[in-house]
Amino acid sequence: MKILFCALALAASASSAAASCLDFDSTPAGTAQGVGPVVALPDGNVSLRRFFWLGGGSTVAGVATVVASNWAAGSAPHELNLNNINLRVDVITAAATTTATFNYADFGGNVNLRVNGVLANVNDLSGVPAFLGGAAVAVTRINMFGYHFGTVMITGALTDFAVGGQEFYVDDVCW
Repeated sequence: MKILFCALALAASASSAAASCLDFDSTPAGTAQGVGPVVALPDGNVSLRRFFWLGGGSTVAGVATVVASNWAAGSAPHELNLNNINLRVDVITAAATTTATFNYADFGGNVNLRVNGVLANVNDLSGVPAFLGGAAVAVTRINMFGYHFGTVMITGALTDFAVGGQEFYVDDVCW
């Protein structure tokens, strides 16, 4: 289970000086982990967290799996499939972080988006409020047959953010 987080640390440390990014490309496909430990990166701590269902309740039995696909239209060849689990970043930087972005693909089920401790639990990301946790949230959505994909940009003073879904993919998670 620690393999995913070790690979995430390597991927983040190799990113550009302008932002920290998780692109999952250096992590072998098939690497999977459930809710687990916090991994300290230079500009933030990354963890996999509890997922919340729309009708109430939650689970810690979800799994994040690195897959060889490009549904989220991020950097090929790998992305992270989030199945009933949230990917959380606690931002730690010397300067204030004001932007976070990620690519996503949504094949169904509800989605969690958390910004600065405030959770939006919605059918899909297009239902997230324009302001969440004191930050602006902009969602692009492109509809395809059976799924949709796009980009999320969170702008404002950021201390943490998290995203997860049921049949959900993310790539190029940057802050």
